[in-house]
Amino acid sequence: MTVMKFILKALLISVGLAYATLAWSQESARKTLEGSWEGPLVIGRDNMNLTFTFSINGEDFTASLTSSGLGIYGMPADTVLVDGRRITIRIPRLDLEFTGTTRM
Repeated sequence: MTVMKFILKALLISVGLAYATLAWSQESARKTLEGSWEGPLVIGRDNMNLTFTFSINGEDFTASLTSSGLGIYGMPADTVLVDGRRITIRIPRLDLEFTGTTRM
């Protein structure tokens, strides 16, 4: 019976450490994503820079899009979803959805 208790305690400690590591990792990724990110949008032979600026509002992210080539300056995104390293940004009034994976 003591061996069983030892195994159970070890398992609970392992799960607790794994959860704490995951929570720390997600919080670290959240803080790292905050700020401005710029990159090219390439469509055929055309290319222009897009900049997304991310902020944290409580538990959620907000984002805005800036592209001088498109004449857009600080347009807010309606939806910002962050699932681990995967990010989805939706701006329905422009019929746009951007999906990407961070390399942090």
